[in-house]
Amino acid sequence: MPEPVTDPKDTKTEGLAPKIKGLVDRFTGFQEEMKGLLAKQDGEIKKHGETSAETAKSIQAVETRMTEVGEELKSSQERIEELEKKAGRPNLGSGPESKSLGEIFVEDESTQGWAPGQSKASPTVEVKGGFAPFLRRAAMAKSVLTSGAAGGEIIPAQMLADILSPIERVLTVRDLFPVLQTQSNAIEYIREVGFYVEGGEAAVATAAVANGVATITTSAAHGYRDFQKVRIAGVTDETDLNGDHRIEVTGATTFTFPTTAGDTAGAAGTITALALDTHGAGAPTAEGTDSPEAAIEFSHETAPVRTVSHWLPATRQLIQDRPGLQGYIDQRLIFGLLFEEEAQLIAGDGTGENLTGVLTDADIQQYSWSAGASGDTKIDALRRAMTRSMVADYPVTGAIVNPQDWEDVELAKGSDGHYLFIQSVNEGGQQRFFRVPVVVTNAIPAGTSLVGAFGLAATIWDRQQAQMFLSTEHADFFVKRQIAMLAEERLSLTIYRPESFVEVTFDAAP
Repeated sequence: MPEPVTDPKDTKTEGLAPKIKGLVDRFTGFQEEMKGLLAKQDGEIKKHGETSAETAKSIQAVETRMTEVGEELKSSQERIEELEKKAGRPNLGSGPESKSLGEIFVEDESTQGWAPGQSKASPTVEVKGGFAPFLRRAAMAKSVLTSGAAGGEIIPAQMLADILSPIERVLTVRDLFPVLQTQSNAIEYIREVGFYVEGGEAAVATAAVANGVATITTSAAHGYRDFQKVRIAGVTDETDLNGDHRIEVTGATTFTFPTTAGDTAGAAGTITALALDTHGAGAPTAEGTDSPEAAIEFSHETAPVRTVSHWLPATRQLIQDRPGLQGYIDQRLIFGLLFEEEAQLIAGDGTGENLTGVLTDADIQQYSWSAGASGDTKIDALRRAMTRSMVADYPVTGAIVNPQDWEDVELAKGSDGHYLFIQSVNEGGQQRFFRVPVVVTNAIPAGTSLVGAFGLAATIWDRQQAQMFLSTEHADFFVKRQIAMLAEERLSLTIYRPESFVEVTFDAAP
């Protein structure tokens, strides 16, 4: 093994450090600017139902500048990591700007000099920016509760675990959503239910149901498109037909949608169909004639802030072992919060202290693998689901897939044995699918995936970012010389356009 280079000048990184610092400062400035613009956009949506062209243009401009700076940062970081590898140094990719929660906690002034039992007041350290930076330190050698032999050795002569840390951090569910701050315990917001032409109903000639599928025939050409939301009203017997449905067009005067209504050759009532669009009633208008009238229907929603937390016991000796405490916090408490947060954002059922996750929102779209064309793979099913989201006029910005389903996507082969889906090596290790970032996580059940406009259709609200609490005042911990270590965060999730999300069910190949 070659001797490591000890002269820092040999690595030639001196010039890169000021550059990286400048880029980080610029990126931080853009982040603050983006937060302000997103808050402005949220206010405009609440007040007017849409954001202004000026605000949208500003957001796009800042996003472009952030992307450019991010690429420069990535290039500079890769250069440093390359030089450090050549120098034979440990701690690859973990410079002074990459601190774990444990490092932040043990270096924070509020923890310096604190000893269990001296005071009932416990130190508290807030972690800004979410969990993503801490996933780089996921390869600690051991994680134990004590410093003694009974719990495992926590004070090694020298710990080189960081040499196993991945250079690229793992993308998480939180990364797909915009994140804003709140000082309240609930978020009240306006959800757009429908944007439609006033008086633009289409008369329905017949409405029949067979095998869970409704077939609607209009008296004249309806002009609808696939996946459009259509409101059925006026059915007096099979009332489950009434309401908003995502349709599939089968003809100039016919369309279908799934339903729980009972089989019938012809539903009773004076039935109408109304297309709920995203564009309104805009149309060329002759001089001196009335403009088409549009109407927007809103619903008032409330998303409560929920708390995610858990704790673990440790001994007094552990608080004195800062490297062990760092690994302990990073590997156990923070990972536990992150995983539960992902589960809540994806599928929280909204009951009790649970968030209402995207999958449990009744208004998101559904797509089943079996509904595709003959020969469709899971790759095809995910891509077809993306189209449904695009039809809602919001760009698809992410996908969430279970590891088992992602394995099927990456290993799918053609008849000649070649792989159908190839992950580009130029993506820096980040999973992408048809240009869209993919989060691969066990927080979503196998057989279910989610695609959609995470960047525009929903928002995470942080009431309290991840915090650590220490106390000896739990039960008999004082006399047992133990410490309660608790991690906690408070957050909420608002979903403005649920139809921009599509739940994909991998039921059976078509």
